[in-house]
Amino acid sequence: MKGSAYVWAMAGMLDFRSPEFIENPYPTYALLRDEQPFWFEPHSRHVYISRYADIKAVLLNERFVSDRTDEQLGRLPAGTSSTCLRRVLHDRLMMTDGEEHRSVRRQVSWAFTAAQVRTYRDLVRASLAEAVEPIEWSGPVDVLRQIALPVPSQVILTILGFDEGDHDSLRLWTDEFYEWLAS
Repeated sequence: MKGSAYVWAMAGMLDFRSPEFIENPYPTYALLRDEQPFWFEPHSRHVYISRYADIKAVLLNERFVSDRTDEQLGRLPAGTSSTCLRRVLHDRLMMTDGEEHRSVRRQVSWAFTAAQVRTYRDLVRASLAEAVEPIEWSGPVDVLRQIALPVPSQVILTILGFDEGDHDSLRLWTDEFYEWLAS
């Protein structure tokens, strides 16, 4: 396995979505740590960093920032006003760094304490049951689309107080928005 995975990684052909990787990713993780600790994955255009010390160094280095607001707004069609969208993006956790990031994180951290998360148990179970109940288990199951994406979304939207009738629309809008951000 090590030899073929190394060749795939070097040729840019290592596929984190392959059945082999999904079944047992650990040999690949070890390979990447040992042989290719910084790896560019051409399909997603992401850089993967596989060693703790390297990850920590990147996260603490100001050259690697999350504030991509100007980059994203620069892709708007010519003549489009970015004022409203700039207000929406400027204080998002994923789009901030440093003290601004810590400030935003402090505002929401109460919702993620161990005690608070325990209060979500029944909501999570109900959301999971709702997602799992209609699945036809005798055929293929798209776990990501049918469970892993809708359940956290439903839980978060409920915690934030959005009406259940608005969840599908908000999810669609959010998916489209983050797809645009990632493009």
